[in-house]
Amino acid sequence: MKVSFKHAIMAFAALTMGLTSCSNDDDVTADQGVDTFMKLNIQFPQTLDTRAANDANATDNEVKLSTINVFIFDPATSGLLSAVSLGSTDFVYDNTSSDKYTKGASATIPTTTGAKKIYVGMNLPSSFPTISTISDLKAAWTTTATDLVHAANGIAMFCTAEENPTLVEKTDASYTTANTVNFTMERMVAKVAVTAGASLNLATSDNAGTIENVKFSIGQSNTKMFPYQLVESSIVKDPNWNTYVASDFESFTAASDYVAMNAAGTAVTSLAVKYATENTAQGLLQKEHT
Repeated sequence: MKVSFKHAIMAFAALTMGLTSCSNDDDVTADQGVDTFMKLNIQFPQTLDTRAANDANATDNEVKLSTINVFIFDPATSGLLSAVSLGSTDFVYDNTSSDKYTKGASATIPTTTGAKKIYVGMNLPSSFPTISTISDLKAAWTTTATDLVHAANGIAMFCTAEENPTLVEKTDASYTTANTVNFTMERMVAKVAVTAGASLNLATSDNAGTIENVKFSIGQSNTKMFPYQLVESSIVKDPNWNTYVASDFESFTAASDYVAMNAAGTAVTSLAVKYATENTAQGLLQKEHT
């Protein structure tokens, strides 16, 4: 606590009586960092993963950016310093080598200098939990694949790893590099498509019958997930990893839950697909996985 000279005698008297206190905000100096800005680069993974976005079946709509939510935390307390919402117009799309969005120069993300822990969400639904600490991002969230996939807004995604930059002032020589933070995103749902094998003969020539109207669906889709994917010792774990009850999963039993199997060679943009949230557990038991 910094006390001005004119209050020194009063402060001393208060100390001798065991009544220490701060007089007012002007007499207290707290280092909160200097105002600065940061820039984001958003990219999709190149290899398959549980929530992979850039895969052999990805379409433009499945890598679409509508909204970005940036969560900036104090690494010392894990408390949220600021949450910034951005839109598609704040980014420039580049697919020359891979699907990537770069933060445009016309819009900036205000923050302060110093060490930070940063997470990023993309196309998050309105059901996304309120975030106050890092622990909130690692707590179970009740949701469904339907809530995470929107034709108009794109598929909900989250970063594959937290970033820990030390941000500097805009006048610093290293500003451009130090304050540009790169994130790789992953879908918050798994994607399933079923196609007929190229050599599968659906209409037989020996009067044995015809295979037709083949449809598929997904059962046991998880209704709980971690916003920030939990990976321990290279194992992906969901909230039902150790224990679960029947209500932790949703069933697909209605006729409308089934979609037709695609013919061999169906174009990616024409595939009939189903989406499901993560479903992992210690045992691979029948009817206990998607």
